[in-house]
Amino acid sequence: MSERSKLPLSSGSTGAAARALLDAGLAALKRQEYGTAIAHLEGLFRTPAERSVQLKAKMGLVMAYEKSGNVQEAIALCETLSSSSHLQTRRWAAKALAEIAQRHPEAAAPAAASAQSIETAPPTTRSLAGNDLAAGLTRAPGSRLSSSPSRPTPANAQPLETAIAPIQATQIDWRLAGRAQKWSPLPMVDRAGLWALGLGTAIALFALLRGLLLLAFWLFNHTIARITFPIDLRYYGIYRDPAALVLLGLLGLAIALPWLMTALLRWAYQMQPLTVDTLEQASPEAARVLKRIFGQQQRSILPLELLPTDAPLLFTYGSLPHLSRLVVSRGLLAQLRDDEIAALVAGEVGHLQHWTTGVMSLVTLAGLLPHLAYQALGHWGDSPRDRLAKRQGNSVLSFLAMAGSLLSYGIFWLCRAAGLWFSRRRLAYSDRTSANLTGNPNALSRALLKCSLGLSQTVAQQRHTSPLLESLELLMPIGIKTALTLGSLYPHHPSPDLFQWDCQNPHRHWLSVSNAHPPLGDRLQHLSRYAQHWRLFPELDLPPAANPRLSWKERRPLLLQASPYLGLGIGLAIALTLWLIGGLATQFNWRGLSWMWGDRTLLLGCGLLGFSFGTLIRINPFFRDIPRTAPSDLSLLELMQPSAPMPLPGQPLRLRGTLLGQRGISALPSQDLLLQCETGLIRLHHMPRLGPLGNLLSARRHPSGLIGRPVTVTGWFRRGATPWIDVETIQTTQGAVCRSEHPLWSTIVAIASALLGGYVILTGI
Repeated sequence: MSERSKLPLSSGSTGAAARALLDAGLAALKRQEYGTAIAHLEGLFRTPAERSVQLKAKMGLVMAYEKSGNVQEAIALCETLSSSSHLQTRRWAAKALAEIAQRHPEAAAPAAASAQSIETAPPTTRSLAGNDLAAGLTRAPGSRLSSSPSRPTPANAQPLETAIAPIQATQIDWRLAGRAQKWSPLPMVDRAGLWALGLGTAIALFALLRGLLLLAFWLFNHTIARITFPIDLRYYGIYRDPAALVLLGLLGLAIALPWLMTALLRWAYQMQPLTVDTLEQASPEAARVLKRIFGQQQRSILPLELLPTDAPLLFTYGSLPHLSRLVVSRGLLAQLRDDEIAALVAGEVGHLQHWTTGVMSLVTLAGLLPHLAYQALGHWGDSPRDRLAKRQGNSVLSFLAMAGSLLSYGIFWLCRAAGLWFSRRRLAYSDRTSANLTGNPNALSRALLKCSLGLSQTVAQQRHTSPLLESLELLMPIGIKTALTLGSLYPHHPSPDLFQWDCQNPHRHWLSVSNAHPPLGDRLQHLSRYAQHWRLFPELDLPPAANPRLSWKERRPLLLQASPYLGLGIGLAIALTLWLIGGLATQFNWRGLSWMWGDRTLLLGCGLLGFSFGTLIRINPFFRDIPRTAPSDLSLLELMQPSAPMPLPGQPLRLRGTLLGQRGISALPSQDLLLQCETGLIRLHHMPRLGPLGNLLSARRHPSGLIGRPVTVTGWFRRGATPWIDVETIQTTQGAVCRSEHPLWSTIVAIASALLGGYVILTGI
């Protein structure tokens, strides 16, 4: 029986033909015409069909196979059903296996053992009558074909030299939609905009590093000017523009990038070389794709590397295409199918073909260096503090470690921000290239979903986000922020409904500005369109995209959400208008207004006033009062469906779960605070009572002290490109409470910005 749909889509209803075949097959089954029933039900799998229809056909085939004497086929099909993610289906399969074993003991000895191993209720000894099957056919949940069978391997294949062992994957019934056998490539897309964005990203990184050095020089000069010393320290001040130094540093990093990054990854994350033969054992198609593409270019295959982690990771880094390296993880090779690995590898080749790897690798390396410093300072500061926390000397060292760790993480965060737009944009090109090279957009859809599942499972197992996942996110095909909640929810609700927000929210691209990857549902929808372009049945039945043309009323929530930044922009626009007035006054010699021409204090002051006004407007609708009767029985899945179109105003709630995240000094930025609920993971945003730098002064009050304990979180659920909860309180079962002060500090920041802006304008400082 064929388990893959490889025929073109019908021009009519995609499920009408399948339902007709199901009805005809079940009718033949009741008439005891088993050959006819098998023909109809097997034919159903060669047409597009809903998962519930496919499942009913499988259950009918079990009975038809057994009645026609094909006991082994009935047993094999039952074993496939027993790996379903639905409990009711597994119970039905266990019952069927037990009854087949009772009636055919000579042919079904393994079936009884298989039935006993399924985590269901013990099978009864009642005979498997036709009405039992009929009842199962009417009440069984929907299902897709299981992907549990492993890929065939050659008989002479040796074990992988890197000891890649299969990992127990989450049981999800994948549709396993087919691939194109012969296809014409998708039309070429102009890459000028992509290259312009890459150039802009490099310029942004240069400007960022120059600005950081200017700030450091300014602080150094002002500090030594105020130090009382026998000699004048101002002579040692640094007053030169660091632009040339930054440019030379970036050029040096770009030249040394392939070797420096390889050394850092091997030192920090134990990366090791991987041979093409080893990759070929895990994914023959991926090896064929690499050999074909690089053979056409008359070049040797780029060097391969392996990360010894169970998280499914894959990325490419290097300065030039011929100096690049492809990195895969042990988890990727163990958890994904042959064609899925090949689809991801083809996407990485797309980055090389589009010349985006160099800029993205440079931005990643610029952020990786401070991130490694953040990790090292965290480990160094935690060790003496745990042993000798009461000694004054170690308290000073611990404070320095905390300050250095926070500073290093802040620099990493800024470097990451410089590459976010380019990272999101280049993935649209690589997904399209992967589909063109393999003719298999459905495999890439499954690969992205399975990577999401694997990343969220890794975080749940490790109970925190690995520094590896955070520091290299810009290079990966899917990041931990995108995968965390959706990947943890999908095993509990494997439905396209989870991606409705990603596909249909008209503001999804604006709300993704802080993410390194586009919304997952948006990418899956594009891949589904590629599949339909080649007359393939898509892996997921996703809803159509929303109309990007919005009315003013529909744009108001987004404007309110962005009001602090919109206020900043309006303030700068007012300052520029005053500059223009000052310029005109200079031309007409109006001395009372000519001072405004070129006055930089107007830019700073008006910008601060606009930011303050926008923040004050947003505070009340953003942080609504949480009633004492706020719902506490909602699950994370219910919060996601149906979902609000905007993070504002947010859903007040009380949610129970286990607190996960980093411990010690590494937890001070509060970037890795997670709540593990019954159905999934969600990120928490926490603001210390003493503000963003309060963790330096009161590290003991940080919620990382509650990591691993069951807690109740009170706050506001917000649905954005990355769902999160703004925390009000975190309370343990023993009554310990950790408070967050988001509304208070939003008010303080708004008032301080207004006062500072007014002071700057009045004094001209």
